[in-house]
Amino acid sequence: MVKKREQNFKSEFKRSLSTAIIAAFSLLAALSWSDVIRDYLGKLESVSIFQGKIILSTIVTLLAALAVYVASKINKK
Repeated sequence: MVKKREQNFKSEFKRSLSTAIIAAFSLLAALSWSDVIRDYLGKLESVSIFQGKIILSTIVTLLAALAVYVASKINKK
C-alpha cells in the first residue's frame, strides 16, 4: 500500500515538474516573440496606433488559442 502511494507520488511529481518546466520555457518564448512582434508592428503604429494595437492583439490571441488547442490535444494522449 505504501509502495503504491510512493510510486503514485513520484509519478505525479515528475508530471507536475515537467509541466512547470514546459510552462516556464513557453513563457520565455512568448516574451521574446512579443518583443519581435511589437517591433515589427511598430511600423504600423506610425500610421495608426490603434490599428497596430488591434493587429498585435489579434496575433497574440490567435497564437494563444493555438497553444491552448495543441496543449489540450497533447494532454488527451
